[in-house]
Amino acid sequence: DGALRPSELEDLFSTAPE
Repeated sequence: DGALRPSELEDLFSTAPE
């Protein structure tokens, strides 16, 4: 599947610049 998992989304938000 190409859907992002909750853990992946959380990682993206954690590393995303403010």
